[in-house]
Amino acid sequence: MKKRVLHLTLKKEPFDQIARKLKKEEYRDQKRYWLVRLYNKCLYVKTFDEIWFRNGYTKDRPFMRVKFKGTTQRKRR
Repeated sequence: MKKRVLHLTLKKEPFDQIARKLKKEEYRDQKRYWLVRLYNKCLYVKTFDEIWFRNGYTKDRPFMRVKFKGTTQRKRR
């Protein structure tokens, strides 16, 4: 069975913090772009096997694989 992977691109500082296990969560604003990527048409959360974090957009950029542990929604302030 093919792995379901969520691809996320990060800037250097958050990427390094996750790699050093200083940062345990990654946040995204509740915008239409992310709702489409993270939820299906019935608004159920999509499930993934892994998240592939990438640092930047160059061809030889560093990346890491992390186990997907789910999503949560927080109320806007």
